[in-house]
Amino acid sequence: MTAKLTKRAVMLICAILLSGFGAIGQGLELHVFGGGNITDRFDVNGGTAWIYGSAIFGASVWYQTNNHFGYELEYLRQNTNAEVQSTSLYDTDIPMVLNYILAGGHWLFELENAEKMDFNLGIKGGAVGFIPQTYRYESGWQFALGFNAGAKYYLTERIGIRLQFHLLVPLQFAGGGFWFGNGGSGVSSTGFATITQLGMIGGIFYRFTH
Repeated sequence: MTAKLTKRAVMLICAILLSGFGAIGQGLELHVFGGGNITDRFDVNGGTAWIYGSAIFGASVWYQTNNHFGYELEYLRQNTNAEVQSTSLYDTDIPMVLNYILAGGHWLFELENAEKMDFNLGIKGGAVGFIPQTYRYESGWQFALGFNAGAKYYLTERIGIRLQFHLLVPLQFAGGGFWFGNGGSGVSSTGFATITQLGMIGGIFYRFTH
């Protein structure tokens, strides 16, 4: 899947989601957060690769249509290091930035005795950019999915805190290449979804309407 096609698909998803924000209903919220992803080890052709755990941060726009469902447009950034040990490429220090742009929905659940707290399960789709911070490798974009479970607690009618666990899954179509160097060396995936980034975020949010 080409980078241009992936970016266009993400822009289309964002445009569709943002078009729904024009008619502000029960709640439009701005979220800012930080957290971390753990290290992930995955197979590549002829060897193994790692994306090391590190801090993540980001922001999102949340539009809640009713008490049971909400949409979210989310940006996540991770500054990390990668390592590849394969027959075609061996590099133990690849500084890299991962940029996730995801859009999707959340199903909301309220407990009987917890009026100020919402629990949620969500799924999102979009893209992730692998941006090496070295001239030796080229950047690339891939489709990505995100799955999450968490909770929001309202400190006041407009201000609250958020905790969320997530699983981020870049989609590498079998045989798709990534991390290609200027000299042509690189590695390719061995499956459809070999990278799975597990992490947690926490932050604050502000609700513009009620």
